[in-house]
Amino acid sequence: MNDLTTVEQANLSLLDTLAVEARAYAENMVTNMLHLGRVLSQAKALIPHGQFEAWVANNVGLNPDYANKYRACYEKYGDKPEYAKLGKSKLIKMLSLPAGTQDEFIAEHDVEGMSVRELDEAVKECLQ
Repeated sequence: MNDLTTVEQANLSLLDTLAVEARAYAENMVTNMLHLGRVLSQAKALIPHGQFEAWVANNVGLNPDYANKYRACYEKYGDKPEYAKLGKSKLIKMLSLPAGTQDEFIAEHDVEGMSVRELDEAVKECLQ
């Protein structure tokens, strides 16, 4: 029984370590998404009107809808680290907030602690 307890404790310790590592990768993923949004915004300014989606598909290998969402996220949030903690889905949900209100919204809501569904409801309430 003692060996089993030791194994369980080792597994819990490993799971804690893996959770920390997973959170770091997830935050880096969002940071990279915001950086990608910056690059895509810069590219869009240089590409003739109507050709951005084809350029993205041919040169980046990314779905143009995602490219536009990533650009919009960068244009709305910049590359502030506090936004990277929120996660990609939450940032995309918050795109519908009026321009310049995202900092106030975050101050008034525990966005980091909300589920995406709860965030969606809070954004809808804000828009009414």
